Amino acid sequence: MFSLVSLAVYTTLAMVFTRGKVYANQHQLNNNKNKLISTIEENLTSCKDTNRDLRQEYRQSILEQQELFYSLAELSPFPVVIVCIESGKILFKNQLLDSLFGTDSYQKLDKITSEFYAHTALWTQLTNKLDNGEPVRNFAVQLKKINGDIFEAFISAKVVHYEDKLAALFIFNEQPRTKHINALLGDTTEDISTQAESENINSDFVTTTGSTIPALAIRYQHLKARLHLMERALSASSNGIILTDANQPDNPVIYVNPAFEKMTGYCACEVIGRNCRFLQGNERDQAAVEELRTAIQEQRECHVILRNYRKDGTPFWNELYLAPVFDASGCLTHFIGVQNDITQRLETIKALREREEQYRKIVETATEGIWVLDKDNTTAFVNHQMATMLGYTIDEMLGKTLFCFMDSEGLAIATTLLSHRHQGINETHDFKFRCKDGSDLWAMVSCAPLLDEQGNYTGALGMVTDITDRKRMEKKLVCHAFYDALTGLPNRVLFMDRLEQAIARIKLYPDDLFAVLILDLDRFKLVNDSLGHLVGDQLLVTIAQRLQNCLHPDDNDTVARLGGDEFTILLSHIQSIDDAIRVAENIHQVLKSPFNLNGYEVFTTASIGIVLGTAKYAQAADLLRDADTALYHAKEQGKAWHMVFDITMYDRAVALLQLETDLRWAIERQELQVFYQPIVSVATGRIMGFEALVRWQHPERGLIPPTEFIPVAEETGLIVPIGRWVLRESCQQLRQWQLQFPEIEPLSISVNLSGKQFAQPYLVEQIDQILQETNLAPSCLKLEITESAIIASPEKAATVLRQLKALGMQLCIDDFGTGYSSLAYLHYFPIDVLKIDRSFVARLDNDGEQLAIIRAIITLACNLGMSVVAEGVETMNQLVQLRLLECDQAQGYLFSQPLNSEKASILLAVRPKF
Repeated sequence: MFSLVSLAVYTTLAMVFTRGKVYANQHQLNNNKNKLISTIEENLTSCKDTNRDLRQEYRQSILEQQELFYSLAELSPFPVVIVCIESGKILFKNQLLDSLFGTDSYQKLDKITSEFYAHTALWTQLTNKLDNGEPVRNFAVQLKKINGDIFEAFISAKVVHYEDKLAALFIFNEQPRTKHINALLGDTTEDISTQAESENINSDFVTTTGSTIPALAIRYQHLKARLHLMERALSASSNGIILTDANQPDNPVIYVNPAFEKMTGYCACEVIGRNCRFLQGNERDQAAVEELRTAIQEQRECHVILRNYRKDGTPFWNELYLAPVFDASGCLTHFIGVQNDITQRLETIKALREREEQYRKIVETATEGIWVLDKDNTTAFVNHQMATMLGYTIDEMLGKTLFCFMDSEGLAIATTLLSHRHQGINETHDFKFRCKDGSDLWAMVSCAPLLDEQGNYTGALGMVTDITDRKRMEKKLVCHAFYDALTGLPNRVLFMDRLEQAIARIKLYPDDLFAVLILDLDRFKLVNDSLGHLVGDQLLVTIAQRLQNCLHPDDNDTVARLGGDEFTILLSHIQSIDDAIRVAENIHQVLKSPFNLNGYEVFTTASIGIVLGTAKYAQAADLLRDADTALYHAKEQGKAWHMVFDITMYDRAVALLQLETDLRWAIERQELQVFYQPIVSVATGRIMGFEALVRWQHPERGLIPPTEFIPVAEETGLIVPIGRWVLRESCQQLRQWQLQFPEIEPLSISVNLSGKQFAQPYLVEQIDQILQETNLAPSCLKLEITESAIIASPEKAATVLRQLKALGMQLCIDDFGTGYSSLAYLHYFPIDVLKIDRSFVARLDNDGEQLAIIRAIITLACNLGMSVVAEGVETMNQLVQLRLLECDQAQGYLFSQPLNSEKASILLAVRPKF
C-alpha cells in the first residue's frame, strides 16, 4: 500500500518538474498515479486510526515542497511577490522585492496597493484583468519607490490560491524594452504539467467523510496551487532554467523551461533524461566544465561560463548559475541551473577590446602629444610622444599637476585657459611649456573638456603639437618683418603703418600736412640684365643711402623700400607741397652722380610721383595709389621727371580702367566691327583692295575711335585676340566679295599686325589656318607691319617675314618715314609695299620738302622693286601730285571714308572710277 507521503512526492514531481514528458515511461507513471489516488481514497475511509501518522507525513512533504519553492523564488533574477487580492497584504516575497521598491532594514514592505503605481488607472485595469481570471504578461507600468522616485517595469501576474486566500502572483522586471507596451496581453502561460492541470485529485478528498480528511485534502489543494504557481514562475522566466535529479544515475535532466528551449533549440522531450554534458559537444575539456563537475561533487553553488552548442550546431556562450537543492533533512535532492545566453555580450566585449587596442596603438604611435587631466588638473594620462617632448618618462608625469610643467609666466595664462574648460569651451591656442632640462617647448594645444553623463566637469583632453621650430622662425621673421633685408630700410608693412599714423594725426591736426613720394628707377632692369643681380643689389643699397641723406634726420621722415626698384618717402610736418617738390628735385640732383659698383661706373635716374596728404584721405592705400598714379604720369614725360598728383590723373586712371573692362566685354559681346577703306590705283582710279580697320560700337558711348582704345588693347595684350578676330573677319569678307563680284580684278585685303601679334610664337601657323578655313588665296592678303615691330628683334623678324612670304602673302611697311626708315633693313627684309604716312601727304599741297621726301620714297621703292601706297589723301591736288610722282596706289577720305561691309559691297557694285 502506498503511503500518503509517496503520493505527495509523485504528485509534486508530476506538477513541478515535468511538462507531461519526464521519462520515456511517463504514461505508466500517470497510471500509477491514478491507482495511488484510488488506494489513498480507500485508506482514508478505512484507516482513520492512522490519521495522526498521515498528518505527520503529509506535513513533512509540505515542508519539503515549500523548501523547493522558496529556493526557486530566491534564485529568481526577478522580484517575486504573492499578494492577497482582498487586503493587498503581502503573503510571500523574495529579497529582490525590497530592493525594487527601495526599502531598507528599518522599513517594512507588507502591502502592495495602488499607491505604488504612478497611474492608479493602470492598477485598476490590472486588478480588473485578474478579477476576470485572466493572466497578465509583460504589463508595462510606472511604479513608485518608497522615496517617491518613479521607475518603469514590466509585470506578469496570475490569480492563485495561497494559504487559504485568493491571491495574485506578481513577477516584476525593472528593465523595460525599448518599445513599451501599455496594454494587457491576453496570452495564457503554458502549464508545466498539462496532466496535473486536467486532473482534480483534491475533489476526491473533499468528498470523503470525516473532519480530518477533508482538511487534509484542502491543504493538499493549497499545496497543488503553490506548486502550480512555481510552475508558472518558471515558465514565465526569460532565463533558461534546468532541473536535474541528483539522486538518479548521471544526474539526468527532469525539467527545462521554455526559455531554455528557445536558447538551445532543443525541445524538452529531447533534453529530459539526459545529462547536460551533451550541450558541450566535443569541447568537454573546458576549464569551466571541470569546475562545474567539482561543484556538483562538492554539492555547492558555482558560477561558470561555458561554450555550448545549439541543436543546429551553432556555438553560443552560456552563463550558468548552479545551486544544489536539499530537503528538510539536509539531503541533496536536485540541482537547479539558471542560465543566460551571453554570446552577443561577449562578442561586444571582444569588439570593444579590439577597438580599445587599436585606439591604444594609435595613441601610443601618434606623432602628437596626448595629455589628459582630471578635475584637479592632475595628469591622469600622457602618451609616449607627450612625455618625450617634455623630456620626461610617462611615470614621471603621471600624478603631477599641469602647473609643474610651465614657468611663472604661464601660470596665469593656464589658469584662464582652464577656466574655459570648466565652462565647456573647446579651443586651440599656443602655449609655452617648460621641459625637464629647463628649455622651452612651444606647442599648439587643442583642448576639450571632459564631462560625465550629467554634464559635470571631470577633466580635460589636450592634443599637443610641437611648434618650437615654427616659433623660432616666427621670432626671426618678426625681427625682419618691418625692415627690408637688403637695404635695411623700413619695408612696406612698416611704411604703411607710419602712413596710417600720419593720416590719423592729420584728422586731429588738419594743418599738420605731410607728403608721400614714390620713386621708380629708370632702366634698372638694364643694370640687372647686363651687370647681374649682385651689382643691381649694390645699386639699390647705395641709392637707399643717398635717399636717406636727402632727408633731415630730425624731421621724423621715413624712407622705405616697397620692393624691386621702388622706394617711398614719407615727409612729415611739411608746410606745403613745395617742400615735397624741393625734396624731389634734390633727389634728382643726388642721383646724377655716378655709382661705382664692382669696378663698373653706373648712372641712373628716377621718376617720382608726389601726393600731398590731407584730411580727405582715410586709408594709406589710397595715398599710395595716388602717388603711384603721379609716378605713372611722370614716366610718360620721360626719364628723371617728377609729377604732383591731381584729381584729373585719378579720373583718367579710372576712365582707362573702365575702358579696359569694357573692351574685354566688347570682345565677348561682339561689339567690335571691321570697317573697310578702299585702296585705289592712282593711274586708273579703280579700287584695288581695302584696308581692314577695327571700330568699337560701344553700347553707351557710341563709336569709339581706334586712337582711344587701341593703345589700351596694346598695353593689356587684348590686341592679340582682337587682331586675330579682325584677320579672320577680313579674309571671310574678301572671299565673299570675290564670289559676289567675279568680274572685278582680284581684290586684296590689307590687315595690320601689331607688335605683340608679330611676336606671337605661332603667328605663321595661325594665319595659314585662317586662310585655309576661309578658302582665300594667300596672294590676296597683305600684312601691314610697323617699322618698330621689325626693329625690336631684326633677326627673328626676318625669319617670320620669310615664312610669311613663303606662303605667298604680300608684306607692307606701315607708316613708313615715321620710324627708323633704315635703308639697310629695307634691303634685308622681303618687303613688297611701302605705305607713306599721312603726315607727309597732308602737307604735300604747300610744302616742297614733303614733296621731295615722297619723291625719294617712291624712287627708293621703285629701285627696290616695291610698290608704294600713299595714306591720308583728301584733296584732288594731292592726288594730282601723286600721279605726277607715279605713286602706285592711294587711300583716304578723297575716295571714301572707312565703310562697313554692307556699304563697301554697294561701293563695289557700282564699280566707281576715281
